[in-house]
This record gives sequence, structure tokens and C-alpha cells, in this order.
Amino acid sequence: MVPDAAVDTIAENLRKYWDEGENAEILCVVALFGYLNRWNVSMGKETEDGAVESGDKFFKD
Repeated sequence: MVPDAAVDTIAENLRKYWDEGENAEILCVVALFGYLNRWNVSMGKETEDGAVESGDKFFKD
């Protein structure tokens, strides 16, 4: 999801389960992988088969 699509309820739900430090760590990981995904697309890198299979298994509806 793009940052503009984040709403206050997302932050409220995060605060129910994790403290401020943990939320910062989650945000850092999300931001890092967002950066890496954009970098790989810009460099024309293809996703490895194992990663695609895991994504299909765990994240497809």
C-alpha cells in the first residue's frame, strides 16, 4: 500500500499490540523493503522462483 493510503485506524491498531519502539521497527522494515523493491524493479531484477512460490502460497487470496 502506498503511504498516502495509510489511515489513522492502521496506527491505532498497531498501538493495540505493539509499543512505540516496536512500531518504529516495523516501519523501518516496511520502508527498507519498499526501497529494495523499487531498486530491484529499477535495475530490472527478477524475483527468484522460491520467493514467488512463497508469495503465491501465503499472500494470494
